[in-house]
Amino acid sequence: MTNPYLSFEGFGYREIGMAGELLTAYSDNPIIEMPISLGFNPNSGNVYITNYNDGECAMMNGKKIELFVFCNDCGDEGFESEMEMRNGSCEKCFSTIG
Repeated sequence: MTNPYLSFEGFGYREIGMAGELLTAYSDNPIIEMPISLGFNPNSGNVYITNYNDGECAMMNGKKIELFVFCNDCGDEGFESEMEMRNGSCEKCFSTIG
């Protein structure tokens, strides 16, 4: 059985607020499939929702929830609206290998 409790260990008050905003945005626009988990990267300060089964990640980009993607080739990462991705590669890498 899945643990019905969510731990906010490592989260501060700022991150808990960010998590609330993110979960509200997700409930209005569920852009990744369930099951999801909530995460926090203490190095970047980012709070995110992830679906480990599909490797998807979503974060707040301003006031809207958006997919956060990375290039399989060079490792560049960013919001989907800011990166031109094709077949898992950024435009720079795709034009070199594609």
